[in-house]
Formats: sequence, C-alpha cells, structure tokens
Amino acid sequence: MYDGIDLTTALMDTLQDCNNAVAQLMNDGIAMASARQKYRVAIAKKQLELREVEKLPATLINDVSRGDPDCAALKFDLERCEVAYEATKQRIMLRKREADIIREQINREYAQRGLNG
Repeated sequence: MYDGIDLTTALMDTLQDCNNAVAQLMNDGIAMASARQKYRVAIAKKQLELREVEKLPATLINDVSRGDPDCAALKFDLERCEVAYEATKQRIMLRKREADIIREQINREYAQRGLNG
C-alpha cells in the first residue's frame, strides 16, 4: 500500500511524463507532415515522369509510381512517422488514465484517514 506522499509523487511523475509526451506528439506530428510532403512531391514527380517521358498508360501510373524504390522509401518513412505519432497519442492516453487511477487512490487514502481531499 502506498502512502499519500508516494501517491502524490507518482501522480506528479505521471503528469510530467504526460506533458513530455504532448511535446513529443507535436514533434511527431511535424515529422509526419514533413514526411507526407516529401512523399507527395516525389510521387507526383514520378507520375508526371511516367506519363510524359515513359508514355505509360494512365491505368498503370499509380501502381508503377508507388513501386518506385525512392517513392516506396518515402512512403515507408511516412508510415514510420504515423506509427510514432499514434504510439505517442496512446502513451498520452495511458498516462492520463494512470493519473486518474492515482487520483482515485489518493482520494481513498484521504477518505480512510478521515481527511477532506
């Protein structure tokens, strides 16, 4: 069983980690936007090249452009950034829930001691 000081310390640590995760989420979002921009520019250039230079049929342009090694690498980077962003969002949600649980424990601790919380 934890005492009030341990619970308060755990709550403060949890909230600090949540704040850090929010800052990380912003960085992850910026990285994701940058990766998306690079991918979209590269795929558009490749599609234009396939249409104008290669004279590829329109029905094949999307598939062939996405299979280009450079475009595929940029798509991989985009998806990696999306995964990092989602993982950070989940970390924030988990830490918020953990803070709620710790608050409930603190309230129970005060109630058991007959103190107003």
